[in-house]
Amino acid sequence: MFNRLIFLIFAVSLGACTDLKDELEVFKDDVDFDANNRTMDIRVSRAEEIVLSSIQSAYLPHIYLPFFDFLDVTDLPENAVVEGEGFRADCAISGSANYTFQRGSELEYRKGDIFTVTYQDCMNTEGLTHDGTVSWKYSRIEGLNNRFTMIDSETCLARLDETTDGRINLVENIDSDGEYFPADSVRFIRVEDELELHYLALVGNEVDDEYEVVQTVRLRERAVVVIRSLVEDPDRMDEGVTRYMLASGEYPSVDGDEMYSVKGNNWEKENCQAFTRYGSVKATQLSATLQDGTRYSINDRFSAHDGSSDFAMYEQRVGSDELNVTWARGVIEDTFRFQDFEAVKSVSVASGSYSFRADGDFKHPDFGIARFETNGVILAEGMFEAPYDGDITILGQNFETIDLLLFPFDLLIRVDVDGDNDGDNVPDDDAILATFWQDLIDGVFGLIP
Repeated sequence: MFNRLIFLIFAVSLGACTDLKDELEVFKDDVDFDANNRTMDIRVSRAEEIVLSSIQSAYLPHIYLPFFDFLDVTDLPENAVVEGEGFRADCAISGSANYTFQRGSELEYRKGDIFTVTYQDCMNTEGLTHDGTVSWKYSRIEGLNNRFTMIDSETCLARLDETTDGRINLVENIDSDGEYFPADSVRFIRVEDELELHYLALVGNEVDDEYEVVQTVRLRERAVVVIRSLVEDPDRMDEGVTRYMLASGEYPSVDGDEMYSVKGNNWEKENCQAFTRYGSVKATQLSATLQDGTRYSINDRFSAHDGSSDFAMYEQRVGSDELNVTWARGVIEDTFRFQDFEAVKSVSVASGSYSFRADGDFKHPDFGIARFETNGVILAEGMFEAPYDGDITILGQNFETIDLLLFPFDLLIRVDVDGDNDGDNVPDDDAILATFWQDLIDGVFGLIP
């Protein structure tokens, strides 16, 4: 599928430099690598080649390599069995994976927890084969949820209590008789140096968006305000009076209770399920091989984080001052280098669709130093689906640029080979090339101006 120039993160070695380096397009091994010395000479004849190499280096490895597949015990496959000091699981098609972890607590996760998975010819249902090891060591955990699974209201309240050293005042939708009453929302009003809380009930329908105040509470110091999720209590229906009890099987901040933290005159809505886990990651000969034999691999350290607000969508980030990645197919193998690189992927659990953005400086082994940037995000329906929306820019020397515009059925490559011609500090297109995603990935270059 992919031709030779291709791949990620960027060549350390290039030929020796002479005074004729501009003509020879060869640069010293120790040339400084920063955003101020872009040397890539962009030409129409090599535009598709440059675009292809940037896609295979800055984009596709972060879709195929399993950096985020084993981050807590819930990620253990259902067929995992105890083996030695860890677990072993057969992969969907062939091969296996071994899992080990070290935790400081059985109930929650903490800084210093380590999770490691080693793949051995592990082929999944999509035909992608993983080998090598990836190990996470948590460096920081943010958010109320340090269990990384759905937590209930009492667990969330306990976490809020921890953040305030036990000095919170719990306020619920309970009347003076100790009975729960339904409320759809709350409102906070500043009254002198305090906050006044209004529990609100929806009047009419949601389209009208009209509410009435059903209870008022004056708040002092620290407080946690809760709108309890309720259902009618069938065992206490007497004389036409409706009584309520707490709903069960629901989770706060998702389909159950809503919580608000109050401190002085300030308040904020809490998300009980949200978390972000930061870690230092070590990938050891970690690789992903496609069915056509194309292989992406990394043997490096980098920082990463993984987070979610509702377990329906995850944001996954990889960042490094310098990162080396190898692309190989058959007997051809090239190693590339990025600097000051960051890639962020947001993944839908239900559909597998994702958005992706990245930026970083890179050194092309043949054409010099450039910068890769996504303008906004790349959108795709799944791991092996062609992206249907996005805008990628490759910045070369001076104002030379390549813009890749992604569409559902085709793509455009806009090329500026000589920078700003009219003095307005904006690149001027010299050619627009039309092609298709699979043709580009296969190295079938059209060069259709």
